[in-house]
Amino acid sequence: MVRKMVYDAYIFAENAHVGQTRKWNGGEYFRHCVAVADLANDFMFKVPEYFPQVDEEEVIAAALLHDVVEDTDVTIEQISEKFGETVARYVYFLTKPEEYVGNREVRKALYRAQMALAPPEIKMVKFFDMLHNHSTIRDNDKAFWITWKDESIKMMIAMEVQNLYSGLLHIENKEFWLRLSEED
Repeated sequence: MVRKMVYDAYIFAENAHVGQTRKWNGGEYFRHCVAVADLANDFMFKVPEYFPQVDEEEVIAAALLHDVVEDTDVTIEQISEKFGETVARYVYFLTKPEEYVGNREVRKALYRAQMALAPPEIKMVKFFDMLHNHSTIRDNDKAFWITWKDESIKMMIAMEVQNLYSGLLHIENKEFWLRLSEED
């Protein structure tokens, strides 16, 4: 059964990303948002005992909306008006600093600090965002893959992913971890 907030977030994000394609493979961008939300939903369904105080609908809505502020004209204020303060806060954590903040290294350091403060359920969403991005980047941009891999490892350390949910994200996604640790 589709819940109203999730349905509304799906439609909102789909409309916000209309016409956008993925940088590395030209695929429809919105499919990435859906994939991240599906991965988060599946994980929460498998281990509900780790989410007793979490509104799963808000987490899935944020996963669907995780790139709208970063990649479209939508603002955090609009997210707050339509989906509430919690979803807006979640999307805030998932939104990288603006390009004008500094060079890539500075922006990535700020983003790691921001994600280190995020609630565990949003660290989980970010983990699945990186998981879904990794094969597309690895398969389509070998040069950037090396940079992305290094940045992703630093992000996962900052988010303490190995400790989230008693290490289940780490354990259940060993293949991803192995790819990140491979020599190129």
